Parts: sequence; structure tokens; C-alpha cells
Amino acid sequence: MLRPFSFVAVLFFLCFTACRDDETFHNDPSSPLNIKADTLYFDTVFTQVSIGNPKSVNKQFVVVNPYNKRIKTQIELAGGEQSNYRINVDGQAGVSFGDIEILPKDSVFVFVEMYAPKIGQNLPLIYRDSLLFTTNGSQQKVQLAAWGQDANYFLSDTLKVNTVWTAEKPYVIARYLFVPQGKTLQIKEGVQLHLAPYSWLFVEGKLEILGNSNNRVVVQGDRLQPNYEETSGQFGGIWLSYPSTENRIEYATIKNGTVGVFIDSISSNNKESLRIKNCFIRNMSFDGIASKGGRVAMQNCLISNFGRFGFLGQLGGAYDLKHNTLANYTSSQGNALVFNNIERDDYGFPTGNTYDIDFSIQNCILSGYAKDELILDIDPQKQGTAVVNHSLIKADELYDLFDQKDLNNHVSRLSFFPKFQDISNRDYRLDTLSPAIDAGRNLSPAIEKDYNDEPRNGMPDAGALEKL
Repeated sequence: MLRPFSFVAVLFFLCFTACRDDETFHNDPSSPLNIKADTLYFDTVFTQVSIGNPKSVNKQFVVVNPYNKRIKTQIELAGGEQSNYRINVDGQAGVSFGDIEILPKDSVFVFVEMYAPKIGQNLPLIYRDSLLFTTNGSQQKVQLAAWGQDANYFLSDTLKVNTVWTAEKPYVIARYLFVPQGKTLQIKEGVQLHLAPYSWLFVEGKLEILGNSNNRVVVQGDRLQPNYEETSGQFGGIWLSYPSTENRIEYATIKNGTVGVFIDSISSNNKESLRIKNCFIRNMSFDGIASKGGRVAMQNCLISNFGRFGFLGQLGGAYDLKHNTLANYTSSQGNALVFNNIERDDYGFPTGNTYDIDFSIQNCILSGYAKDELILDIDPQKQGTAVVNHSLIKADELYDLFDQKDLNNHVSRLSFFPKFQDISNRDYRLDTLSPAIDAGRNLSPAIEKDYNDEPRNGMPDAGALEKL
């Protein structure tokens, strides 16, 4: 028979046990799990597979509790029941698991499979989802990506031989594709190139993108939904690195990235880093073209809607721009064209290093919402050729510098507006009353056709597009 105080003792014991049990769990929200993966890629193409039949291989990774106490976590697919993925945690299958307990210094295995979609047509290039781990109120994530179309996929890959891409199937780059020194990647007309988020086409060899006016090469992100069609920052860009020279990009549309083309070093032997013509670069979260000391010739190109600069020639170089339209009507923060030959530190102060620079701007349009669309940060001691003529430029502060009392020069103040047909729909053809009509001059050698391969007749218009 229990003594009178025994009931109180039992309650105390149970409470004490529960409290000690709570103390055995690691409850610090700032201490994450050690997850042995950040992204899982499934490289199987999902075509003509029955509903519910997993076509992918089974991927697995380990989740480690690195602490001296037990820990609880919740594991779930962000896409829930609608996800094309399924997971298995320590032998249990499903899409969501609550209060998964991991012992001190122990781990659990997570298995992931990709299941075939319900519809086998018009598949996206990449099926994405993520695994969410919620531990003590803090969240960690593992990305999931599976190839969804019959395409050519490159995941952290390097070209071993000279390679030609043709338009039979799309090409998809995840993370990077590297073109090493001595190798050439040639991309023919009509090719559709898609880059996953944070991915780059990185070139130390040679790149030739050779579209034509009837069948352009398109470089864009890998999201094909309508709301991503004109959204910036979806991938890295094209990166031309030393010792790459004599690259060509013709009749291409490059859109929705971070930088359209980045040239990171001075050209060797005074060879051109890049010759680019009849291209449309738009919706870049940073720059359309950015060059550090490179040599770039650009003609009949459109660059629009950029977060920082349309064209940046930094730390010297040589730049020849003819019949281009650089226009930014998304923000007043970006500038159409910037040339710089003065190295500056993070605070904007000169470091003392300056570089040789040559530039020519002929028959161009530089327009947008910024006060000055042309910015020159130039040490004149290192400036060689500096030609600016027959161009319509919104640049109030530089008016006196380039105004040679020649009305045909068309370097304009803030009142200038080019009168494009419809900037809201990216239509940069000239309106009937545009001051850019007949504002150019005949060049030598002549540029006889415009961006669309339409003839330039008589006195040419400024910009990439001739008024028909």
C-alpha cells in the first residue's frame, strides 16, 4: 500500500524525467544540421513514361546531427503532393515527415526519386523542386533538378574537342560549360541555348555564334513559363577569359541573364576580343556587355533594359561602336555607355593605375531615363583615339566637350528623345518624326544593311534600325 506522499513523489519523478528528456534535445535555432548535399541533379530524360513510373535513378544523401544531444527536424518536399519527386526517410516513403529524430552524432539517409509527369508533351527543360528541413524554427534547403526534355545537357562540363552545335535539339548548361584554350565552340543558326540559374558559358578558347537574320541563335534561361519570358537575372552569362580572342557573335538574341557578355582581360597581340554584330541583348540584371581592357567591335546591335550599364569598357581597351542602339527605359539608375581607364578602389578613389584606351562612337543612339547616358572616366594622358560623331546621345554634361558647332554631329542635351515606335514592347524602330532619321553618315567601309538586314539607303539613320 502506497504511503500518502508517494503520489506526489510519482508526479515529481514524471515531471523530472520529462524535463530531463527535453534537455536531451538540441534546441538552438542557430545551429543547423549538416546536410551532405546542396543540389541533386537527375540526368535522365523523361519521355513517354507511364504515370507514376519512376524513370530516374535513385539519389541519396546523408543528414548528420553533429551535436551531443538528440535533434528533431521536419523534412518535406516544397511542392507537396503535386511534386514530381518522392522521398524516403529511413524507410518511410512520402512527401512530408514531421519530428524526425536524429541521435547525437548520428545521421539519417534521405532517398529521392523523380517520377514521370502526368503529361508527356511540352515538358519543361528542367523539373525543379526543393527539400525543406525545418529544425528548431530554422530552415535549410536542398535543391532538386531533373532533365525534362530531349535536349543536350551539360553539367559542370568541359569540351574535349572542337565542337559544332546545330539546331536539332536545345542545349542546356547547368553550372558551367568550359571551352578550354585551343578549342572552338561554334553555334549554328537556330540553336536554342538555355542556362540554368547561376550558370555560365566560360570560354578560354574561341566562341563563334553564327545565326542569321531569318534564324537567330537564342541564349536565355531554362524557365519556359510565360512569366519568365522577359525576366532578368535568370542565369550568369557568356564569359570570355584570357587568352580567348577573335570571338564572333552574329545574329543572336541574348536575354534575361546577369551579364550578356563579360570579357575579363586585356587581349593578347592586339587581337580583337570580340566582334559582335546584329545582336539583341536585353533584360540583364547587370550589364549588356562588360569588358576589362578588351578590344570589342560592335555594329548593328540593340542593348536594352539593363540594371547597371548597357556597355562598359573598363580599365582601358579599344572599342569601335557603329550603328548601335543602347536604350534603358526600366530605371534611371543605369547608363547606356561607360568608358573608363582609371583604376579605382572600393570607395571610388583612384589607385594610381591608368590604362590605354581608344574608343569610337559613330551613328549610334544612346538613350534612356538617366540624366547622362554616356559616362567618361578618362585620364587624358592614356587616351588615344576618341571619336564621337553623328550620334544621338543623351549626355548633358558632355555636350560642350563634343559639340563642334556642327549640327550634323547630333550630340544632344536632355531634350533629346529618339522617338522609338514602342519601347514598352521592345520595338526600337524609328518613328516617322524621329531625329535619328538621316542623322548618321556614310562610313568607310560602308555598313550597307541594318539589324534586320534591311538596306541602308542614301544618308543612313543613326542606331541599329533603319527607318523603312
